[in-house]
Amino acid sequence: MRTRVPVSSLKPRACFWLPKGAYAVVVYHDEDGDGGFDRTALGLPKEGYGFSNDAPARSGLPSFGSVRFKHEGASSLSIRMRYGGS
Repeated sequence: MRTRVPVSSLKPRACFWLPKGAYAVVVYHDEDGDGGFDRTALGLPKEGYGFSNDAPARSGLPSFGSVRFKHEGASSLSIRMRYGGS
């Protein structure tokens, strides 16, 4: 599932109604509005990104196991955005 969240504050929010189960969330900041996630010539992220569980992405995408969380009803999670290789 993909959704666009307008940023009107420093803490944008999105709500989803999902059945119980295991999920993973990835977010990115499409700074130039081109509909994609931009990378440098070296393949490094040019735009902000984040994963559920704040899983690190040191050398490629993190594994599903490191981003997976269990949803059993009302859930809330925060994701830290990373910019410039942070």
